[in-house]
This record gives sequence, structure tokens and C-alpha cells, in this order.
Amino acid sequence: RNRLWQKISHKRQEIRIEIEITETEINATLNPMLEALKVTKIKVFALVCLTAVFLGCKNQTVVDNQVQIPKTNWVQGNKIETVFSADSAENYNFSLRLRTTNEYKYHNLFLLFSVSDSLNKETTRRYTFKIADEDGQWLGSGSGNVFSYRFRLLNGQQFAGGKIRLSVEHNMRDNPLRVVTDAGIVVEKDKK
Repeated sequence: RNRLWQKISHKRQEIRIEIEITETEINATLNPMLEALKVTKIKVFALVCLTAVFLGCKNQTVVDNQVQIPKTNWVQGNKIETVFSADSAENYNFSLRLRTTNEYKYHNLFLLFSVSDSLNKETTRRYTFKIADEDGQWLGSGSGNVFSYRFRLLNGQQFAGGKIRLSVEHNMRDNPLRVVTDAGIVVEKDKK
């Protein structure tokens, strides 16, 4: 009986040691994995928060119309137009998007930008934008022979509501203005 009892005690001890070793091995393997998972969760949470902040502060685009200029010859009087519904509680920003080729022969661009409110009160402003610096380096972004520009026209405009009509046309001496490939008006809600 004593021998049997010793064998049983010895087996119990072996089983405990095996269980302790197995538990230690499991902890040694799982702990780094659990820590990595915690770090990954923290990184994902931080990324989601940053994305929400970034998108929350970004202006909301209402209109973004880009019109291809026929045969890359922008004829004076050929206006790029758009209409949008204004909310009286919102402020709006207006921009011009423009693309030219590297054959554009001027350093600047003169434009007429018109805004007509819901009461048909029209306001027209003349703008001058630099296309290239004094050394002839294009200021737009692009590759090859096409360069894109985005020029701010008006910021923080508020309206009584209703339909707002916008138009832009070139005001250069050349008619048609050659090698302008696209032009368009961008309307964004101003998120302060």
C-alpha cells in the first residue's frame, strides 16, 4: 500500500509539473501576442480618431464641375457656369480649377467671376492669377505637359438661401485663349 501510495503521489507531482510547464509555456507564448493585440487595438483606435477629426474639419464639397474646353481653345464669352442651392445658415468658399498645357504663353491669367443670388443681384469681380514665375517655371502641379491649378475666388460667402448661379470666363486679350484644356468651379461649405 505504501508503495502504491508513493507511486500515486509521484504521478501527481509529475502531472503538476507538466501542468505548470504547459501553463508557463502557454503564458510565455500568449503574453507577447496579447500585448501586440492591445497595441494593435490602440493603433486602430487612434487611426479611427484621427480620421474622424480630419474629416470633421474638412470643407464639404457642394459642387465640383470641371468642363473640358473644346479643342483647348477657350473662347471669350464662353462661360463655365454652375448653379447650387444655398442654405442661409452656411458660409461658402469658391475656387477655380484650371488645367493648361506647357504651351501656355503667359505668366498670368485674367478672369471674370460672377455670382448671382436668388434675387438676381449679380456681382462680377476681375481676378489675376499667376500661372508661372518670372523664370517661366510653372506654378501648378502636373507631369508631362499638363499642369493643374486651383485658385481661391471667394471665402466665407453667405446667402439668404435659394439658387445661386456662378460663372467664370477668361478676360485675356487673346481670343480664343489657347491650350486651356479644362476649367471648373468648386463650391465648398466653409467649416471653420
